[in-house]
Amino acid sequence: MIESLTVVAQNPPLAIIDAKYCKPELVTLELKQKNFQYDDHFTIYDPITKQVYFTLKKKVFTWSETKVLQDYLGNPILHFIKIGSGYWTEHDVYLGEKGDKKLFSISGKYKQKVQFKNLITGEKCELCCRTNDDNYDSIITLDRGCKGKENRETVGMIKRAKKFNFSRDDSYTLIIAPNVDMSMLVLLCITKDELECN
Repeated sequence: MIESLTVVAQNPPLAIIDAKYCKPELVTLELKQKNFQYDDHFTIYDPITKQVYFTLKKKVFTWSETKVLQDYLGNPILHFIKIGSGYWTEHDVYLGEKGDKKLFSISGKYKQKVQFKNLITGEKCELCCRTNDDNYDSIITLDRGCKGKENRETVGMIKRAKKFNFSRDDSYTLIIAPNVDMSMLVLLCITKDELECN
């Protein structure tokens, strides 16, 4: 059960997109759940202080389904493009708003995996986001060095108040371990919702 799990602080920090998004304290964020009324533009914020951390916007006038993750000031961090449809959908992730430097791809509907190099240590790592079929909660685990299942530590948790529904205002909580790149875990949540909604 996700209630019995705790997230593990990372030392050295786990930087995937940018080290400045690694906070030394536990971070809790609120996100909007994707549904058929989803407007593709919303803020990601601390549910207690209401401090905005990120915003998501959909790029218009493009042939592909492209979205941009921005910081709280509106500066673009990365953009991602949805490729394919249905179960075989994946997201290609690029740095900045218009850059063509591909960072990685995220795929997998109920169990997402992405491999990358930690920007601080250069070590190859893998993140895995797995959904609990019973209550739609999820855990995000890290495998430093890609050594296998026994090496995994929980670095994030997704908690939903209820199962998927079509309410425009339905939201959920993302808990992020200290020293873990918040932008990457937010990106995992957004792409995961899109894959599950297909």
